[in-house]
This record gives sequence, C-alpha cells and structure tokens, in this order.
Amino acid sequence: MFRNFTIILQMMYFRYVHKDILFYLKDDYISKLRRLLTIEQYGNKEIGETFRYVFIDRILETQRQVLQKFIDSGRFIQGDAYTMALHFYSPIFCYYTSMIIALKARNRPLRH
Repeated sequence: MFRNFTIILQMMYFRYVHKDILFYLKDDYISKLRRLLTIEQYGNKEIGETFRYVFIDRILETQRQVLQKFIDSGRFIQGDAYTMALHFYSPIFCYYTSMIIALKARNRPLRH
C-alpha cells in the first residue's frame, strides 16, 4: 500500500515539475533571459551572479521560507529548511537543464 502511494506521489511530482518547466521553456521572456544569462555568465562576473540569483538563489530562498513555515507550524519535522529546499529543487533544476539540452540537440519545437 505504501509503495503504491509513493509511486502516485512521484507521478504527481513529475507532472507538476514537467508542467512548470514547460512554462519556463516556452515563455518567450524567460527563455530569452535564460539564454542570454547562460551564454554571458562566463564572460561577465556580474551576469553570472545575476544568473545564479534568478535561477538558483532566489528560488531556493523562496522554497526555504515556505518550508520553514511548514516546520514552524508543525506540519514538517524539525530540520534545516535550506537543505530541504536543496533536496527539493536540485532534481527540478537538473531536469530543467537536461530538457533544454535535449531539445536543443534535437532542434525541435516545444510541445505540451
């Protein structure tokens, strides 16, 4: 029973993440910003910091705050909210990055 519940949660998580990532891949403004920051981050330290802030640090901080509220309210067990945010966001960021690479390699338009 627990195994089935875990599988269902994983499927729900994947659907949520996939839908969210498609938004970021298809949104014209975000897509152009990501491409610009990704390309220029290696030649310009300030742009590299902006990339890190927009696509990593800001997201992790928001998630840390949400998770900390869950911890403080007793909904989650005590723990380091930042580490929890890292564990939650790391696979999402990796999946997002791998989708970008795969789509670029295939040179295919995005579909829902």
